[in-house]
Amino acid sequence: MAQPDADQTIASMAADQDGVFSDLHAASAGATPAMVRRRIQRGQWLRLAPGVLAIAGAPLTFQARCRAATLALPGSALAGLAAAELHELRSFTPPRPELVVPAGGNHRSRLAVVRERSRFRRTRLRGMPIGTIDQTIVDLAALVPAAVLERTVDDALVQHRLHLSHLEDRLVECSADRARGTRALRSVVEARTDGTAPTESQLERHLHRVLAHPGLPPSTLRPSLPWRPSQTGRVDAVIWRWRLSVEADGRRWHARWRDFEVDRRRDAEALAAGFRALRLTWAMLTVDLRSTIDLLFRIGAAGSDSARP
Repeated sequence: MAQPDADQTIASMAADQDGVFSDLHAASAGATPAMVRRRIQRGQWLRLAPGVLAIAGAPLTFQARCRAATLALPGSALAGLAAAELHELRSFTPPRPELVVPAGGNHRSRLAVVRERSRFRRTRLRGMPIGTIDQTIVDLAALVPAAVLERTVDDALVQHRLHLSHLEDRLVECSADRARGTRALRSVVEARTDGTAPTESQLERHLHRVLAHPGLPPSTLRPSLPWRPSQTGRVDAVIWRWRLSVEADGRRWHARWRDFEVDRRRDAEALAAGFRALRLTWAMLTVDLRSTIDLLFRIGAAGSDSARP
């Protein structure tokens, strides 16, 4: 019979997932809806929320509750104090899991506090969707006292789990969005940077290394603005085949925030002329080099080829 095999498969799966699994997991293991109902009636499985189950007797730890919450709300990610706890930044002991969903997303959950966020950096931790460490620091800036935020940032920097340039990137976004906690985050960033920016030659060297990666189409360095060639101004590089302009942005957060509107208008002009604009921060060119190269390939795959005008 298939049922004993399904029970064994589900038990093994749940053991790797804090005792928690979804109806989809059960179905993929061969469990029918009738089988699921019988296991619940017999007390072998517990129904935690629509679409989410747990093995009876398995300890419902905070991590298990977080996993169940993400399974119950597809497209969500753990955030705030819950993310800080799971990242082991500090022990915040949040009362409930906290989830973020895209703007306009599903808010209903009996297992978690749910908030909308249009801009949110996520990763995966132990198989769960969760905010990145720098994103979690941003969340904490609106939730914890300044002294706690400072200690948390310093610990993450010393442990090499956080790069200051990532926080600078997040601060630019928070300032543009006028997000809660921006003032506290600004204070932390300003206290930990000397305010200097990488030199233009340093930026160019790193950008050239990215654009020279095998498989990327040829690019032109420092061309006139393709969408207004009769006017002054240049971009750092253009990949003509993808109609993609690439800018290396090494400015510290305060300079980037000051020029935020100017940069966005220039990007909009590029878009109106059929060009996409990609801005690469210092962190993307150095700390996140591998993921940046992968991003370029995905951008190329998403767009159609265009011949140089």
